[in-house]
Amino acid sequence: MNKARRTKFSGGPSIRLHRFFACLLAIEHVSLIKNRDAGRLCGLGFVKMRSITNEAIAALHDRELGGSRLNVQYPAKMRQ
Repeated sequence: MNKARRTKFSGGPSIRLHRFFACLLAIEHVSLIKNRDAGRLCGLGFVKMRSITNEAIAALHDRELGGSRLNVQYPAKMRQ
């Protein structure tokens, strides 16, 4: 799969995530989800990449970043 993908992850702030993912992939955008009432990060977000491979996801999945383990996967609609 070499098309641009939105890949789900959980982890820390967007700049740190952008740098972390950019070491392996060409990143277009990082979007973190916030709790609408509290305005705090929920630990969920999306990374839009220019291209992605199963090997890249496997290399990033379950890695530690800022004391948290990342859960990196294709969104559910792409896994079907």
